[in-house]
Amino acid sequence: MNRKPRFLIITIMLLMILVLILSIGSGLFDERRILYPTTVGDFGETGDYRINSETILESLSQGETDIFFTENRDLDSYTPPGGGTYSWSQADYMKIATALHQFEWGESLEGWRLFRMMFYTNCDDNLNGFAIGDFVFFKPVLRGLAIRYSARETVIHPLVDSVTWGGSRTYPRPLLGWRSIDLTRLTVSADDALKLAERNGGEEARLAVQNGCYVFMSLGMQTGEGWSVMYSQNNGTTLFETLIDPYSGEYKILNADYKSLSGQ
Repeated sequence: MNRKPRFLIITIMLLMILVLILSIGSGLFDERRILYPTTVGDFGETGDYRINSETILESLSQGETDIFFTENRDLDSYTPPGGGTYSWSQADYMKIATALHQFEWGESLEGWRLFRMMFYTNCDDNLNGFAIGDFVFFKPVLRGLAIRYSARETVIHPLVDSVTWGGSRTYPRPLLGWRSIDLTRLTVSADDALKLAERNGGEEARLAVQNGCYVFMSLGMQTGEGWSVMYSQNNGTTLFETLIDPYSGEYKILNADYKSLSGQ
């Protein structure tokens, strides 16, 4: 066989392989180049709405949809119940995130996958629920020859009657894709994970600093194999950290520095 045709065939095959790799996504040769959604500010478009935190959950339960406002209306005229705090559950925040997605983008979350959930709350003697909820959803889209991920984020902050969203940005799809959170298989919710953390060191950690701390927890690709639950002092020093399997409830303590404060 003539060498020139053979060389041409090999070249064409290599080009086809390259196109296939590009169509699958980038990041195969240098995983450090793979980008994930980090904050709302990363997105191409962002915006926010005011909500009535005192009534929004009841409004959703009654099927109301006129719950996101672009103006202050009368939201500044009331004080949140419970001394200015909220303790909403994962399910409460998910209801609002679902409604916001329909309101802002005119479509349901069908076909979208959950990439990450994050929750935040201040330490309290009756720690139950969360003061902030943050969700990132994604789905594959075709951009030229490459499959990328379109992502959207929703941050819900009831204490300041605010919902912030980000969208209009795509991310490279790595070879094996992003792992998504299947809520139908999840047996340990954020609420459950917080209770487990409390029973296994979290309560002791916050009492060691007289509740001068906050709890940050997240679930998604970037946290590895489970719920990351972190108790930190208000100056940012980590007191206690545990990793909880979202399916079995098994936990692993990663940090228990609070014990040094009490001489344990």
